[in-house]
Amino acid sequence: MNFGEFKDGKAQQPLPPSFAAHEAELGRFMELCNRTCARVLELLALGLGVSIHTYIHTCLFDGLPF
Repeated sequence: MNFGEFKDGKAQQPLPPSFAAHEAELGRFMELCNRTCARVLELLALGLGVSIHTYIHTCLFDGLPF
């Protein structure tokens, strides 16, 4: 199931009722997942010897915290 992007901890599209009560938790979980992915990409770029910013933007992860 794809919930789409969360902005400011809020889903940008309606959530199923069973998830709506946990919107803040889901938003935080997605934020942590994005940060983990960003860190993995940062370390991969470091290992490959390429610019972190160039690598991240090439992989279409604009907007992640770098």
